[in-house]
Amino acid sequence: MPDRIGKFEILRALGQGAMGEVFLARDTTLGREVALKTIRPFADAEALGDLKARFAREAQSAAGLHHPNVVTIYEFGDADGLLYFAMEVVEGPSLESLLRRQALTPRQFLEAMAQVCDGLQAAHQKGIVHRDIKPANIMIAREGDRPVAKILDFGVAKSLGQDATQTGQVVGTLAYMAPEYLRLGKATPSADLFAVGVILYEGLAGHRPFQGDTNGSLIYCILNEPAPELDTARLEGLSPALRDLVLRALAKDPLERFASARELAEALRAALDPGWRPQDQPTVALPKHAAPPARRSRGLLLAAGALVVLALGGLGAWWALRPAPPAHSATLDDAALRAAEHMVDKDPLAALRVIREVMAQAPPGARVDPDALALLLVVQYQARDLDGFLATLQDAQARGVTAAELLQNRRYKAMLTQDRKAGRLPAELRGRLLKGEYDQ
Repeated sequence: MPDRIGKFEILRALGQGAMGEVFLARDTTLGREVALKTIRPFADAEALGDLKARFAREAQSAAGLHHPNVVTIYEFGDADGLLYFAMEVVEGPSLESLLRRQALTPRQFLEAMAQVCDGLQAAHQKGIVHRDIKPANIMIAREGDRPVAKILDFGVAKSLGQDATQTGQVVGTLAYMAPEYLRLGKATPSADLFAVGVILYEGLAGHRPFQGDTNGSLIYCILNEPAPELDTARLEGLSPALRDLVLRALAKDPLERFASARELAEALRAALDPGWRPQDQPTVALPKHAAPPARRSRGLLLAAGALVVLALGGLGAWWALRPAPPAHSATLDDAALRAAEHMVDKDPLAALRVIREVMAQAPPGARVDPDALALLLVVQYQARDLDGFLATLQDAQARGVTAAELLQNRRYKAMLTQDRKAGRLPAELRGRLLKGEYDQ
């Protein structure tokens, strides 16, 4: 162990990180104690260069975050060729250690995870995705009996819009990776929320939701197997709505998860009230399989709902309060789809809920409103879900909706036209769809 690194006096070793050693050190200039993270030297010059670049990104990403639930980075430097950064010392164990020892009550655990979401919200607002949220990267300090969560190790974080890794390369811990991240190698804030969902399940159930004896079998489970429902016996003193809350965080489709880390934090804190139910928090509505809210006066609600949607675009709140549709609801569905069309860019999750509600009114295989299918294709295109896009095209064809009818939707047609530059769709497929054809 070195006695000194630059201006830092080494006091003792704290542990080994993924990239190097971590020491407790004293800043001899300012007189404060810091956790000093260094990079491990490698004989392979190319590997060392890549690790140094990752190390620098870790420091630069984290240094831009100033939030009580993110470990503060004080400075980044180079001492005689040894890269280091100095960060806040967290007096407390990792969440991994606490979960292993079952040292947190369920309420303390949920509050800590809500704080993790608070920290992620701050990162996501700055365009930073962590990409390796896991219990080992969450430290838990204490303020009396209250846990204080601190996110650390932004070493694999990536600023959105910067192509710092090769296309398709995934970095992180497999058990906590989102399905779309495994498929595409592209991380989004929703992938961080999926990782939070895995930790929530693990903390409440005592084991992870997806299991596999090999990496291949684990990947298959994450991509294809639904997470088992939580046993309500483990939720004593908490809201039973936690079952659906956790399953929503673990949804395979990122558009079915919580829209933001802030929304998930609100839902977690609401669930600390054992009397809480989904209808009490319409802004954090649970997945579509959750029980619907009580019916209201239909005439009053439809009139008020239509005014809210058309005048203010309040789609999410209106749809959450919407009663069961009448037998002939074409006018209502048309109004809902027009509202969804306006919300596709600003709130795709809310738009998706409405689109699927409209489609659900038709029996399986029956014809549905072409606008619903067209807008679903737009949402899937924006989410880069090509598999879902192709499946929806097949569904439209099976339901008797022609490709020409889909083209009547302006958002769908504009999407196909703009894809000539974006190039997300195969050129042959895009050309056929622009001609109003499914097949060659």
